[in-house]
Amino acid sequence: MFERIEAFRRQLEARVRNTIEYAERVGHGLVGRAGDLVRRLDALLRDGRHHKATIEWSIASFNP
Repeated sequence: MFERIEAFRRQLEARVRNTIEYAERVGHGLVGRAGDLVRRLDALLRDGRHHKATIEWSIASFNP
């Protein structure tokens, strides 16, 4: 039983690692845009120009 758990853990870690690597490679997609947005908002807050800055957002459902 422990061998099956260990095999599942290795497979899961590999899938997570592959997902992260793929997301980092696709910099022009959602991950890249979100990272850019966070960096720009952080810069505004750090400069003190917009100390009460907020954004409105929502998550759209995804049905392939």
